[in-house]
Amino acid sequence: MALLATSCNEQEKSSLLQFLAGLSHEHGVNMSWQDGTDCCEWEGITCDQRGAVIEVSLPSRSLKGSISPSLGELTSLLHINLSYNSLSGSLPSELMSSGSITVLDVSFNCLSGALPDIHPSIHWQTLQALNISSNLFTGELTSTTWEKMRNLVTINASNNSFQGWIPSSFCMSSLSFAVLDLSYNQFSGSIPANLGKCSALRVLKAGHNNLSGTIPDKLFHAILLEDLSFAENGLHGILDDKQVINLRNLVNLDLGGNRLHGKIPDSIGQLKRLEEIHLDDNMSGELPSALSNCINIIIIDLKSNNFSGELHKVNFSNLPYLKTLDLLYNNFTGTIPESMYSCSNLTALRLSGNNLHGQLSPRISNLKSLVFLSIGLNNFTNIRHTLQILTNSTNLTFLLMGANFKDEIMPEDETIDGFQNLRYRRITTFPKTLDLSHNNFTGVIPLEIIQLKLVTKLNFSFNGLSGEIPQQLGNLTSLQVLDLSNNHLTASLANLTGLQRLNLSHNMLSGSLPMELLSSNNIVVLDVSFNQLNGDLQDLQSSTLRPLQVLNISSNLFIGRFPSTIWEVTRSLVVLNASNNSFTGQIPTILCVSAPSIAVLHLSYNQFNGSIPPGLGNCSMMVSLNARNNKLSGPLPDELFKLTLLEHLSFTNNQLVGSLCGINKLTNLATLDLGRNNLSGNIPDSIGELKRLEELHLEYNSMSGQLPSALSNCTNLIIVDLKCNSFSGELANVNFSNLPNLKTLDLLRNNLNGTIPESIYSCSNLTSLRLSSNKFHGQLSKRIGSLNSLSFLSVVNCSLSNITSALHILGNCRNLTTLFIGHNFLGEAMPEDDRIFGFENIQVLALNGCSLSGKLPLWLSKLTNLEVLLLYGNQLTGSIPDWINSLTHLFHINISNNSLTGEILKALMDMRMLKVDKVAPKVFDLPVYKSQSLQYSTPISFSTMLNIGINNITGIIPKEIGQLKALISLNLNSNKLTGVFPESICNLTNLEVLNLSVNHLTGAIPTALNNLHFLSKFNVSDNDLEGSIPTTGQLSTFPSSSFDGNPKLCGPVLAHHCGSEETIFSPKQTDEKVGKVIFAIAFEHSLV
Repeated sequence: MALLATSCNEQEKSSLLQFLAGLSHEHGVNMSWQDGTDCCEWEGITCDQRGAVIEVSLPSRSLKGSISPSLGELTSLLHINLSYNSLSGSLPSELMSSGSITVLDVSFNCLSGALPDIHPSIHWQTLQALNISSNLFTGELTSTTWEKMRNLVTINASNNSFQGWIPSSFCMSSLSFAVLDLSYNQFSGSIPANLGKCSALRVLKAGHNNLSGTIPDKLFHAILLEDLSFAENGLHGILDDKQVINLRNLVNLDLGGNRLHGKIPDSIGQLKRLEEIHLDDNMSGELPSALSNCINIIIIDLKSNNFSGELHKVNFSNLPYLKTLDLLYNNFTGTIPESMYSCSNLTALRLSGNNLHGQLSPRISNLKSLVFLSIGLNNFTNIRHTLQILTNSTNLTFLLMGANFKDEIMPEDETIDGFQNLRYRRITTFPKTLDLSHNNFTGVIPLEIIQLKLVTKLNFSFNGLSGEIPQQLGNLTSLQVLDLSNNHLTASLANLTGLQRLNLSHNMLSGSLPMELLSSNNIVVLDVSFNQLNGDLQDLQSSTLRPLQVLNISSNLFIGRFPSTIWEVTRSLVVLNASNNSFTGQIPTILCVSAPSIAVLHLSYNQFNGSIPPGLGNCSMMVSLNARNNKLSGPLPDELFKLTLLEHLSFTNNQLVGSLCGINKLTNLATLDLGRNNLSGNIPDSIGELKRLEELHLEYNSMSGQLPSALSNCTNLIIVDLKCNSFSGELANVNFSNLPNLKTLDLLRNNLNGTIPESIYSCSNLTSLRLSSNKFHGQLSKRIGSLNSLSFLSVVNCSLSNITSALHILGNCRNLTTLFIGHNFLGEAMPEDDRIFGFENIQVLALNGCSLSGKLPLWLSKLTNLEVLLLYGNQLTGSIPDWINSLTHLFHINISNNSLTGEILKALMDMRMLKVDKVAPKVFDLPVYKSQSLQYSTPISFSTMLNIGINNITGIIPKEIGQLKALISLNLNSNKLTGVFPESICNLTNLEVLNLSVNHLTGAIPTALNNLHFLSKFNVSDNDLEGSIPTTGQLSTFPSSSFDGNPKLCGPVLAHHCGSEETIFSPKQTDEKVGKVIFAIAFEHSLV
């Protein structure tokens, strides 16, 4: 459309035709876009009076293909709207760097890759509104891009896969910046405080990301905020009374699904414009009466909290606009307040899962608009009265009131009449989108669903639905999006070919994948991951191009090779995830030829073999390439380094060889994951050119040489994992103070030497540090106390000295939960200094193999959260102290191979966690290794154990030992215990290891030991036991070495058979060196 009759510029017509050429021909735009006509008259084109194109507006035109950079040649172009299409490929940098465009909307497409930076020559950008939401973009939002946008007003980048930290530079140049929506991405880190300087900011949404930390006080300086949403992140802290009051313009507050605590501040009542408040999964305390002052409130969502007290404190009659009140799963008491029945607009009321009591008031029938009522899981009474009252709620369609009316009788009167709308015919009044996800619905999908003739989107995900998918769903001709993921559904898929987006992941589908889905003329996104589909992928018979852009078939049981015909007709393919199957053969390279826009290729956990095909270098748009855990061999091909857009590269756990030469060409790389291969050589100095690198995984290779100082230039590094190589030289070669984002540093089992460099202590975000089994020396620096986030520290076998100083220093690491410092401080004395403080959060303490002298120190009794204590392999003396049972979380105790004396204390028999077999798993920040084949990833991976073997313990084994029913491993070997074999040990039915060897025990082996069905290691050798060994059951499975050295024992497993007069005398082994040799072998690989 032209504003005047002037014809369009020929150059601009040429640019538009280039754009048209990049599109497929399955749309109607090319009908009006003809070379011999005036482009100002073309569909979607607006020109000014000079014939210059000022607007390209083609939303919802079913456009497919890529966006041509030629649009950037339209020098007068102001507005671009290409939303709601199926465009793929990247967003051309020419559009982001345009000197004229003010509005750019490419939302709801399948664009991928990183958001392009503004060209360095551009110092000022005209863009005011940018909408790139609902695409497949990845990478980070770089600060320099936004610093050049001086007119920027709104950004919507929601529903993509952006990651990294949220930039704080959005409003540095633009004082008019008002709208920022980053929700549904993968942003991490904390909320930037500088967003509070955006004085014009009205909408700030970053829900459903991976943000952490507290809400910064400065954010509340953005006093014009109307919509604030950080739902479903990892935020913690409280809502400060003095800060909330600043946001008087707030209309929507959504902080649900975080880890906030504390109460709702009274100042909430000052937010007079507030219409929605979402604080689910967060808070506690009573509801403030000031909530009654939020007179414009429409939605109150406070479900799944720990709120308590009576609801009468809030005067609901002051809230005339309230439509939704959700208080599910709290601790409210009392009755339902009468004021609630004054909310005449209330449509949904959920009070389930509280401690409310009494009867429903007849006034509930005043709620004429009430459609949804849920009062289950309370203590309401009088079901007859309740039903009679609710019959007057004529619009009620959902009524949930189970788990009430205890022991009452179901009324059978015909006088209870009403509830005409509680049936499926009312479901036809639902809007075109029906979302019933994240509930607890069970049973089959009802056939009545087919009455929803106009519905375009159905979402039943995250329920407990089972049975087959109704074939009648294929008759819903308006249906475009169907999400049935995370249920228990089984078969029937082939009739769903008319959809555009289909998600059936996380179900129980079996059989082969219907080729009708892959050959559909409609399906753009298909996700059948995490099912039990099997067999080969069949060839497609037709050569017609298919619109499929995203295919996820991961975590199934597929076998065989990829048939080439599939990829030849899916030329719009952008994402392919076939990981965690059993595909074989070589990785196909036809993908790069037939699908030039492919950006994500995940083939991990299969059985692909051969070399990495050089043809992958033709996938010029590739952003993420993952083929870990296959059988690939050979070097990284040079062609792979042509993938300059690559951000994530993973070939972990293959059989690759060669070096990393050429890796510097992948300048956009954020993750380099090549661990568990046979790579050799050093890390090249050119690694420093990877400025965006966040994760470096080269563990379990054969790499050597010094760590390059250039590693300091990778300033965005978060994880460095180089364990189990042969790196040498001093660690001080790397300036860690240049790596402010570093969280994990793992250098286990290398040949690094010197002292631990001071620069490491500048990494204030470091949470996990492992330097074990290197050739370091010296003492720990006091500066380690500045690592306030450190929770996991392992410096085993590093030739450290001065244990007293080390413990005083480490006590300042307040967040430390796991500490491995064994095989250091050789021959020093165990400090008994009462001034050793701190360690209040320590859960795992390993001081083993140090040959420490002294006694078990009293300061250990202060470690009230301790779960695992490893002090074996020292020279500790004295008895086991009574305070041991005050460590109520302790479940793994290994103080063997010392010189402890005394008897087995009753205090040990009172250990709470040795009695109760319910230990909640907590994940280690790094997996803990006993050997390369044995990895512990959680403290619970340490079994419930009591090991006081190889000491000088005397006396009898107390019968109370039978109370320790949680024990998995009991080791009392190589002591001086006497008395009979206690019958009560037979009560320890969880035992897998029982070692009582090399003592002075007498009597018979109880036959009830056969009830220990999990027992896999058993040794009572070198005692004075007598009688027959049971010939059946569990005990009959153990070798003779388990019983040797007991001359009075007999049985088929021994040479001395019962009833024989022959006496075979085997002198008792009293030399404890035997036991200690066995023990030394068992702990050859110490924990790191």
